[in-house]
Amino acid sequence: MKTKKTEEEFLYQKLKNVIYENIFKGVYANHSLIPPERELALRYGMSRITVRNTLEILERERLITRVQGRGTAVSLKTCATRTDMGIIALVAPNKIPFFSSFVEAFSEKAEKGGSLVLIKTQSENKNFSLEKYLYKLFVRNVRNAVLWLHDCTVSMECIARLRGMGMNFVFFDIMHALQYGDGVCLDNQHAIESLYQVALEQAGNSGRIAYLGWGETAISSITEREHAFVRCSGHQSPVYHVPWAVRWNFIPYLSGFLSTIEKKLPSVFICVNSEIGIATRKILNERGFSEVVVCCVDEDHETASLGLTTIDQNLGQMAGKVMTCLKKQNHYPLAWKPRLVRIKGTLIRR
Repeated sequence: MKTKKTEEEFLYQKLKNVIYENIFKGVYANHSLIPPERELALRYGMSRITVRNTLEILERERLITRVQGRGTAVSLKTCATRTDMGIIALVAPNKIPFFSSFVEAFSEKAEKGGSLVLIKTQSENKNFSLEKYLYKLFVRNVRNAVLWLHDCTVSMECIARLRGMGMNFVFFDIMHALQYGDGVCLDNQHAIESLYQVALEQAGNSGRIAYLGWGETAISSITEREHAFVRCSGHQSPVYHVPWAVRWNFIPYLSGFLSTIEKKLPSVFICVNSEIGIATRKILNERGFSEVVVCCVDEDHETASLGLTTIDQNLGQMAGKVMTCLKKQNHYPLAWKPRLVRIKGTLIRR
């Protein structure tokens, strides 16, 4: 049997969720007035006392502000939020080769800090909405999220509203959302420069170096690595792309492409990641071009067995930096300013 206090708390939460949802959807914009107490009471069948008490709770959360002579206005935060770090949500792409390694490293760091990690893999289901998923986390009081977006599209307006409502974010391997959270990524310039120096040694004076990447500009790491190669080569070396549209079955395309350039193969391929690097090495070996050197960003067991020179992303260090960023947002919310942390990878020569 519900007590009076339990019933009141239920009504408070019900109205809070209504206001949360209207802010999240943009119905109540930042600095706009929400309906007055009388209107909210009539609309949702509650007493004005219940409405008033609910608004007082939201005011203590610093989500609304009473404006003398005008009413109650939405007041989204510009700082971080001190929250319960008991659960941290991690949204990541499960088809990335080193997905499991990063998840394992991050979960270990989080658990040492007393947090559990709730893992959500990006779904290929067209009905999946990352924005709605994050909102569900918010209303369930999960207020810390690590987003490894890769090619997952998300409305930055919704991210901005969730940030303003009190959700902390750290973005992994993405550099264009830093006004809404911290970022942690590989130092892509350093990675490509390191591989390029090895490529110069391998190619010699008369050799050619080429870059092989994905034909996708929306993913920060892909774009940064290609631009770094172009700078290293002085805009003189060829850049080839595998179409992003065939990424889940790209080997037939890559095989066909390498056939078209067999007569002018470079001495060295620098590949955007291990996925393309491993496939390129195997195709070249099958066709008798074992003398062509292949190197890439990312290290795994196959790059080692195939003898590829790689950049190891130091996922344990990166996972630790992600946790450090979240802790700073929670421990020093008012002083927090978003920052991008670039982690240098380790060159593994073979």
